[in-house]
Amino acid sequence: MAKLVATLHARLGTRRRDVLEDRADATRRGRAEGPRDETADIRGGNWLVGPVGSATDQPIVVHTPLDWGVDHATAKVDGTPVASTFVDVAEALTAHRRLPRGAVGPHLALPPVHDHREARLWNDLLCLAEQHLDLPRGSVRTTIAVAPQAEHELDEILYELRDYAQRLTTTDAALAVRVEEANVRRGAGVPRPRAEATAAPLSA
Repeated sequence: MAKLVATLHARLGTRRRDVLEDRADATRRGRAEGPRDETADIRGGNWLVGPVGSATDQPIVVHTPLDWGVDHATAKVDGTPVASTFVDVAEALTAHRRLPRGAVGPHLALPPVHDHREARLWNDLLCLAEQHLDLPRGSVRTTIAVAPQAEHELDEILYELRDYAQRLTTTDAALAVRVEEANVRRGAGVPRPRAEATAAPLSA
């Protein structure tokens, strides 16, 4: 697992910093930068999120990685603190790889995503981790919380994570209707399993 964490840090550590800087800039401006140039093609495109399988009676453990802004308490690479996100994802996928063939998951409940750039970083993280562990692309399923600042980029966030997205969620009542509309529009969501177990956040 340590090798995977080091790989994620080396390949994506700079982009993690850039995402956090963009988030801080948007907070200072009081608004997000807004959709990118190709957003019309994404919103007008006839695409759906990837298939997420069918309902199952097997318990599903939902791992909850910490936000990009949190450094792991102990993990370092060449003396540099490592994002808890990298450690959390590495732990979740490595644990899943040890399960019997056909086991459901892994499933991640992502912390609030603020814009499409952050969603793209999540996509690249999951893709890189799957490749490292020889898991088929799209093995990981995600429930994607969206921050209020993402209200104008719901389609873009789903598009970036279309191979991994199960559905968008929000705790913002004012955003809930738009989130559900985006889920329906892009085919996100599957029947809820009868047995579901939620794990605590992985990092301290």
